[in-house]
Amino acid sequence: MTIRVSAPSRLHFSLLDLSGDLGYVDGGMGVAIKLPRTVVKAEPWGELLVEGPRADEVRSKLSKLGLKGKVTILQTPPPHMGFGSTTQLLLSSAKALASLNGIDMNSSELAVLMGRGGTSGIGVRIFEEGGFVYDFGHDITIKGSPKPSGASLASPPPSLRLEFPEDWWFLLVYKEERGLYDERREVREFEERTPIPPEESSRTCRIAYMLILGGIVERNYERFVRGINEIQKVGFKKIELEIQPEYVKEVMEEVRKVTGNAGLSSMGHLVYSVIPKKKARKIARQLEIDGFKVMITPPDNEGAKVY
Repeated sequence: MTIRVSAPSRLHFSLLDLSGDLGYVDGGMGVAIKLPRTVVKAEPWGELLVEGPRADEVRSKLSKLGLKGKVTILQTPPPHMGFGSTTQLLLSSAKALASLNGIDMNSSELAVLMGRGGTSGIGVRIFEEGGFVYDFGHDITIKGSPKPSGASLASPPPSLRLEFPEDWWFLLVYKEERGLYDERREVREFEERTPIPPEESSRTCRIAYMLILGGIVERNYERFVRGINEIQKVGFKKIELEIQPEYVKEVMEEVRKVTGNAGLSSMGHLVYSVIPKKKARKIARQLEIDGFKVMITPPDNEGAKVY
């Protein structure tokens, strides 16, 4: 018997509140995208064996489950780039191994065991069912200070999930190499740059609620992409942009000139733009940026597939 798991990637639009003065911290929003995908398979084996890219990292986490099986990582996006690949890889591997051993676990249960969802709950929720996810943050008395998911022991936060419009596609622009920031540098950036002023968090939440969330519910493309542009200017997203190398900022401006909107996913360097499905291929052909891969993808409203 062989179990395969194929999971979407995610774009992280922004964290919402890294002030903490209301007693909660983090909060965030993002969306599942069909491409690129994380694909793993699990098959019977006399011990735990993991093969493929990032095998050592995955093995160290899976060993906590105490289960036997051979897990092969067939496909995974580059780490620390903005695809949420670490969460999808660990959840996919754990789901495949657990299913192979006849154990049914949901994404939240798997996330706790794999140490994911400690900052953003978006990757955990989209693994389960895709779509657009708005999470409501962590109790600061439990989590303490703001820190990235890899450095936090907090459980995934409660969240709201909405269907994302199928005719709004995404243009992705990125270098095909490991991301610029590993978890150690991410931890340092959080330590040095948070908490942020409450008025910055307030502005971020207004944009998220009135423009991004409102645009999705209303199916109003112009309202939504205005929110994507505006949220790059405030809160922790503004900080994430400030620490990018100049070439990432230049790529964002080039994309915005062509499409009218551009955002940075998570801590980068993945740049995305929301574009109408009917114009997606034409827009992708217009953009040729030396050293960068340009691709298009639909949203994913289904989540991971187990087969």
